[in-house]
Amino acid sequence: MSQTWGRTDAAGTWLHPKPIWTVAAVLLAAAAVTLVAVYRYHVAWTPLQRAYAPTYLRAAVMATLDVTTTGRYRLLEIDTGAGSRLALEDEVEPAAGTGADPAFRLTEVGRRIGARRLVWREASYPHGAFHAFLGRWIYCDRPLTAVVSPALWSGLAVLVGGLIVAVPTDIRRARARRHGRRLKGPELVSARQFNRRTGGEGIGFVQVTRACRRPTRVGVEPCPHHGRFGHRQIRLDPADAAADRGAR
Repeated sequence: MSQTWGRTDAAGTWLHPKPIWTVAAVLLAAAAVTLVAVYRYHVAWTPLQRAYAPTYLRAAVMATLDVTTTGRYRLLEIDTGAGSRLALEDEVEPAAGTGADPAFRLTEVGRRIGARRLVWREASYPHGAFHAFLGRWIYCDRPLTAVVSPALWSGLAVLVGGLIVAVPTDIRRARARRHGRRLKGPELVSARQFNRRTGGEGIGFVQVTRACRRPTRVGVEPCPHHGRFGHRQIRLDPADAAADRGAR
């Protein structure tokens, strides 16, 4: 059994009034959302989905707030002999570039359909209509919540698991701050708490039994010093005494 004596290192440090474990769980959940979102952004999303992500989010926010009806947006278009249209996933691929807009180049599929060049064009579009347009042709009719839902669910799972540990810990800290902490000296605990702290399983007594050979034949004679009716002496038979010494 090991017991720490004296005052602990944190004896003079008072507990912080804020629920730091709950705050840590919330921050950890936010970090999980960010990590999963970044991972899916670079691995699961297509190049055009990554390129239109800020625009898609801005169109959704502006359509929800309904501050203005239209806004300026940029689209990656393909110029053909018959005019221009929106570039699709199988017609473009990422390319090296240093401009402000993401760099793309035509694929073999794009050249086969008669595309001549790629151009980023800016125009004014209604927020709701533009958001629906990108959702139809770029994000495959998936709403914004479906695009970011894996990251949100991951953060929620981390938050629930963290709160299971954080809330009871903060409650114990608040109780210790309100009622005080024991710095040193004896402490009254239950039997279960004592066994849990010391790693004990109860108290046991080891009894060692020694074999003892009882005499089988005993002779009784008058004691010569006290007469016939005085004290009597008990004499063990010599054969039994020799056998008892041999057994030892």
